[in-house]
Amino acid sequence: MKKLFLVGVLLIALAQLAHAQSIEISRQYPREIKLGEELQIEIALKNLDSFPKSAIVYERIDENSIPVEPKNAETVYIGFGETKETRFSWEINLGSLEEKKIIYRVRPLKIGAYNLYSTRAYSNGENYKSEANIISVKCIPNNACDEGENEAYCPEDCTKSEIECYTDNDCGQIGYCDDGTTFWDIKCSNSKCTKQTGEFCKSADAANANQKYDQLLLYAGIAALALVIAISILHFRKGRRKASNPQIKSYISANLKKGYTKQQIRNALIKNGYSEREIEEAFKAIK
Repeated sequence: MKKLFLVGVLLIALAQLAHAQSIEISRQYPREIKLGEELQIEIALKNLDSFPKSAIVYERIDENSIPVEPKNAETVYIGFGETKETRFSWEINLGSLEEKKIIYRVRPLKIGAYNLYSTRAYSNGENYKSEANIISVKCIPNNACDEGENEAYCPEDCTKSEIECYTDNDCGQIGYCDDGTTFWDIKCSNSKCTKQTGEFCKSADAANANQKYDQLLLYAGIAALALVIAISILHFRKGRRKASNPQIKSYISANLKKGYTKQQIRNALIKNGYSEREIEEAFKAIK
């Protein structure tokens, strides 16, 4: 029972490793664009397996945008119809170790943070996704800090002294941390939006680094566990076959009496997984 448990753990570990590396998704996109410009996203999907795969790919687009190419996007309702999302979908076939790219364009309708949701791919009951990201949509400068504009997304027209606020939500956000995905916060202080210190970024970057380190430790642990279990199984099989030598001798004796040659018996035992050394020792024990 213990051996079966170890084999089960090994299979689960190997399945997790295979799932983590089966289809790789990456994306190319600009960090920021101007309001009115088209936003182009390039999705790359690579099959890391040595056999072909087919997949359905979904890309949700931000609610404050319209599709440009493809022109048509589907709207689906999530859960009990309380929320909905607009998305593109594609069906692709990937050959062994093949990479394919998908390019689409949308036009954001307002300044601020454009949500680049995770790309999701489904293949043979497995699902894969990319990281979610944020793209900054900047204003078109007109020498006036218009309604809805602030220093974060319209620095040419707005300065901190011009941004009045009542709550933190009036201030928006003000730039990227070193990890390229997290924004620095700005807070409403004395009715003015004020940029916070870099402590927010430091904590965010540290959390991001710790997460990657934890993932690395997890994969290393799974690999080490798989190796230990594999070695244990080899020792178990070796011990089992050694204990089965009397059975080999009995098999050899019975088939010699039936008129089979030693080579025929040897070939049959090898096909059943016994080593030549075990077979030769059994033959010597019979003499």
